[in-house]
Amino acid sequence: LEAAELFNISNGKFDLKLNLSFSSEGDSDVPFWQGETTFYQANARPLFLKEIPFQQIGGSARFSKPEITLSSVTGLYHERIIRLEGLVLTEPEVYYDLNIEGLGLNAALLKEDLSLFTDENYGFILEGEVGLSGNISGLPDSFYFKGEVNSAEIKIENTPFTNISGDFVLNNNGLTISELESGDSNGSILINGELSWAQDIPSYQFIVKTPSLSLRHS
Repeated sequence: LEAAELFNISNGKFDLKLNLSFSSEGDSDVPFWQGETTFYQANARPLFLKEIPFQQIGGSARFSKPEITLSSVTGLYHERIIRLEGLVLTEPEVYYDLNIEGLGLNAALLKEDLSLFTDENYGFILEGEVGLSGNISGLPDSFYFKGEVNSAEIKIENTPFTNISGDFVLNNNGLTISELESGDSNGSILINGELSWAQDIPSYQFIVKTPSLSLRHS
C-alpha cells in the first residue's frame, strides 16, 4: 500500500486491523483502505522526511484513505528519544502536519538533517545538545517548521553560548529567529533576525541586543 511505502519501514512488530474494499463503480483496481495499528520496535526512514532514520519506534495509528493519524509515537533519533504525533495525507499529493518534541538532541546532527530540507550546506561548526519542540508541515519539496529551541550550552565556531531559549521559523526560503536569548551571571544577549537563501546570493539581517548595547548587522 502507498501508505506503508511512505514510512519506508524496514522492520518492527505490528498489531494490525485492516479493511480493504473496492468501488463497484469504474474500472479502478486501487483499494480503499481503513483500519488501525499498534507498532513496536520499528525502524523507518520516512520518504516525506527525506529518509531521516528513526529506530525503535512505538505508537499507534488510525487510517482511512487518504488520512493517517499518528498518536503517542516515540522513537530514537540519533540515540535520543523523540515524540511525534499528527497527520499524513497520501492524496492528492503527500502532505504531513506533525508535532515533534525531543530533548538532548545532537545539534551538529540536527543541523545536517535540516539541511536536507533546504538543500543548503551550512558550513559553520555547531556543537552541543538542544531541546526542540514544534510543528513541521508541508509537501515533500516544500516545508514549514515553527518551533522552540533551548540548550544549556552550545558552541558555534567554538564560541560558547549558555542558557539558550527562543523561537524560530524554518522553511525552504530561509530561517527567522525570534527572541533568541542567551545569558549567564555575566550578562545576556537577545537576537532577532533572518537568514534568506531564496535568491542566488543568500542574505541576512540580525539585531543583537545586550543590556547596554544594540547592534544591527546585515
